[in-house]
Amino acid sequence: MQAVGFRTSGRTGVLTILACGAVSTLGQVPPPPPAPGPIASGYDTGTPGVDVLTRGPIHEAFAQPINTGSIKLPVVPNKPAEPIDELPPSVKPDNPNAIWIGGYWSWADDCKDFIWVSGVWRVPPPNMQWVPGYWAQVRGGYQWTAGFWSPAAQPQATYYPAPPATKERGPTGDPPTAHCCWVSGCWRWRGGRFAWQAGYWAPAQDDCIWVSASYYWCPRGWVFRDGYWDYPLAARGLMFAPCRFRHGLQLQAGFVFCPTVCIDCGLLTLNLFVRPGYFHYYFGDYYGVEYDWLGIYPWFDMGQYPDFAYDPLFTYYRWYHRDRDPQWQTNLKGWHHHYRSHPDERPPHDMAAQFRLVAAGGTRPDKDFLTIGLTVDALRINPQGSIKVVDLSAAEQARFHETARSTRQLETERSRLESKGAAGHGKDPHGLALPRVPQGVAAGHAGAPGGGTGTKNSTHRKSFSDAMKPPKIDWSVKHLERTLLPPPHYGGGSGRDSGGGGTERRSDRAEHDHQK
Repeated sequence: MQAVGFRTSGRTGVLTILACGAVSTLGQVPPPPPAPGPIASGYDTGTPGVDVLTRGPIHEAFAQPINTGSIKLPVVPNKPAEPIDELPPSVKPDNPNAIWIGGYWSWADDCKDFIWVSGVWRVPPPNMQWVPGYWAQVRGGYQWTAGFWSPAAQPQATYYPAPPATKERGPTGDPPTAHCCWVSGCWRWRGGRFAWQAGYWAPAQDDCIWVSASYYWCPRGWVFRDGYWDYPLAARGLMFAPCRFRHGLQLQAGFVFCPTVCIDCGLLTLNLFVRPGYFHYYFGDYYGVEYDWLGIYPWFDMGQYPDFAYDPLFTYYRWYHRDRDPQWQTNLKGWHHHYRSHPDERPPHDMAAQFRLVAAGGTRPDKDFLTIGLTVDALRINPQGSIKVVDLSAAEQARFHETARSTRQLETERSRLESKGAAGHGKDPHGLALPRVPQGVAAGHAGAPGGGTGTKNSTHRKSFSDAMKPPKIDWSVKHLERTLLPPPHYGGGSGRDSGGGGTERRSDRAEHDHQK
């Protein structure tokens, strides 16, 4: 593993990574690190103090909403613990490009405490590299600065002043053909000022999701990340269950955590929510009225909020199912209405509750949707299942572990540099040099799809015939979503807004979030 180092140059605040070894280029296997303390697996009835959750935030490297430039993440009152030393699981996706990205602490308002968002095996989007986020102390408490995917070919990202309020309101008119996706509009910096680029229709890809341009706030300013192609959820890798640690278990000297429960991606689209104010997707049971006031909304409802009119995941899956399952959207909203109206039938909150529900059997209408968490052992003994995994040797596991530890250094150095320049950032953009993309990642084109008509200042767009199409996914299963049958006694309706809560309260909360 090569060392990771940084260098700053002059007044520009350029952060240069001197060397950053990639997973596929690691040569010698490093000696295993000392582990004087306990190793806690993700779910083990003999390991007290670890609650494995079947709901919570989705790791931001796995899926992340669009930020139009209106969201600065909130300040929380408590200080997070140091990041956990996380040992990658002993299995990985059956995809040679999958890399391990470590977890992080996330503030949970409902329990007024931090939960651990476990690391993920991730197949990086073509020609993209991960820039990890970090916690920092600020006035009034602590604030998370989001991580983001950055183009590997782009030598440096630029910090900008805050962009104006978005003009994007979703698709304008009908698509020219059924095989089109919407590329949302965004503000771009041109000639010393922001200029609006209008949205447009472009050819879609069955096996790829277009993730439109987004802004990421940090103490030095706003980083702009252009749009890129990504994979459907089931092809992105393996996402592991978040955990709550009790009795200070994670504070013990030498504590090492190894997640062993993954989340079934085939069920993510059923119980999926967006929390724009925290710049995260959430999964599981967030159907209660109390989550309206926390700003956690169903992913299919985002179009009603002016600042958050576009969700790349829902836009893609609605398009994907248009001919394959015409009732998909109706049934999706129907299940939300059912869970909203039947609190006793909502999904389990942790693995212990899931085990009890599955063991009890019964005739619940959602009995096929209850197994949200899957243990690593369950994946191993079912090689013909929809989720394909391969075992890691101890040497390979140690190698990925060392890579994850080096990524922690990136978090620390990014935090140090951005905090250093926080006081001086203003109207003038300045650069941030990013690490090299890991070698061995599938080649592809990260540029915007072409087509459509736009404003006069959108001449940078290429026609689709001139742009390279994203590569086909080398993956045995592209879509694992369960077939959504109609829920009991559902005759249509608008989903979340039925059965309590109400649109007015949620709109008030959205306006409050925007004003903040």
